[in-house]
Amino acid sequence: MKIDSVFLLSLVYAVVNALFLVRGISNGGFLFDEQWVKISPISYLLSYMFQLLSIVYIVFFYFVAKTKLERDSLLFVNKRSGLVVLIIQVAFWLFCIYTGSGIAGSKFRFAEVNLLNYVFVIVKPDLLAILTIPFISNNKVCKYNLLFLGFSLMSRGWMGSVFIVFLLYLVRNEIYFKAKNSIKFFLLFIALILSLPFIDGLKWGLRKGIAVNEIIINVVGNYNFDFFGKIIFSVISRFQHLNYSASLIENREMYWDLFLNRNFRTFFENGILYEIFIKIFPSFSRPDLNLVLSGAYLKGEVYNVDPGMAGWIGLLGFSSVFFFMFVFCIHFVPLFVGARYLGARYVRLFSLFSLLYLFHGWFAPFLDFTLYSVIYYFFFKKIKIWG
Repeated sequence: MKIDSVFLLSLVYAVVNALFLVRGISNGGFLFDEQWVKISPISYLLSYMFQLLSIVYIVFFYFVAKTKLERDSLLFVNKRSGLVVLIIQVAFWLFCIYTGSGIAGSKFRFAEVNLLNYVFVIVKPDLLAILTIPFISNNKVCKYNLLFLGFSLMSRGWMGSVFIVFLLYLVRNEIYFKAKNSIKFFLLFIALILSLPFIDGLKWGLRKGIAVNEIIINVVGNYNFDFFGKIIFSVISRFQHLNYSASLIENREMYWDLFLNRNFRTFFENGILYEIFIKIFPSFSRPDLNLVLSGAYLKGEVYNVDPGMAGWIGLLGFSSVFFFMFVFCIHFVPLFVGARYLGARYVRLFSLFSLLYLFHGWFAPFLDFTLYSVIYYFFFKKIKIWG
C-alpha cells in the first residue's frame, strides 16, 4: 500500500487539533505559559472548522495538481551544483557557530555591518537546501546534503530539523507499507518516540550553550514516566495551533480594532521583500500578529505563537475574501506552475510545506519559499553555471 505523505501529514494535523479541541472544550480554555486563558466552546468549534477548511483547501489542490502533471520529476540540480549547495551549507554553519548568529532563541545582533551576514540573509542556505535536495540528480550528494542539513539545524537548536529532514525524505522517496516491512516501520517509530526526550534536551541545551555530554547526562538522570509524558505532550502540541486561533476568535473585537488601527502586520506584509522594504522605510515597520497575540498574555518577553490560517479567517470575517485571494495567488498559481515544469516531487514538496508554513500562518517563510523556488529553479536549470 502506497502512503501519500501529504494526506498523512494533513491527517496528523487534523487529529492532533481535534484532540486539543476536545481537551480545550473540556477544560474551558488552556494554560499559556503560567496564565490561564478562558475560551468558550463556540470559539473552539469555529477555530477547528476554519482549520479543517484550510486543510481541505491545501489537500484538494494537491490532488488536483497531481492530475495535471505533464512530466516526471525534473532533477535540475546536477552533481557539481549539489556539491556547491553542500559547501554553502557548511560555510553557513561555520559562520553561525563562529559568530553566534542563526542560533534558535539567540538574541545575538551584529554590532556593525557584516557583509557576509547580508550574503547569507539573501541566499538563505537552509531554504536553498530544502528547495534543491529533492532535485539533486546524484543520490550520494543528495544524502550528504540532507544529513548535513539535519545536523546543521539540530546543532543550532532547531528541534524541527528531524521533522524537516523526514519531510524531505518523503518528497524524494515514496513509501510503500507492506506486511514484511511493518515491523521495521514499527521499530523505527518506537525508536523515534524514545529518543524525543534527548532531541528536546538538545534543543534547549544547545540554545543555552550547554555541552552535549551534559545534556545527555541530564536527560538520562531525569528520564522517567512523568518526564517522558511531558516531552511527548510538548512535541504533540507543536502540531496544533487551535488554542491560539481560538483565543484570537474569542477576543475578535479587540484584535479587529488593532487590525484597523494597523497595530500589527497584515497577512501580506511578510517575507524578504517586505523586510527589505522596511529597511528602506522603517516607519512602516510593525510587529507581527504572532507576537501581538502572545503579548496579550505574557508580561515579560513575548515569542511567536501561531494563529494560522484559521485565526486570520476568524479575525477577518466576511473580509476573508481578500485573504483567500491572497492565498490563491501565493499557493494555487505556484503549485500549478510547478506541477507543469518541475513534476511530482515539487507538487509534494510545495504541498507539504504549505501544511507546515501556510496552514500554521507562517506567511514569511512561505512567501520566501515560493519566491526562492523560482529563483533557484532558474539559477540551477537555466543559467547552468556548473555544466
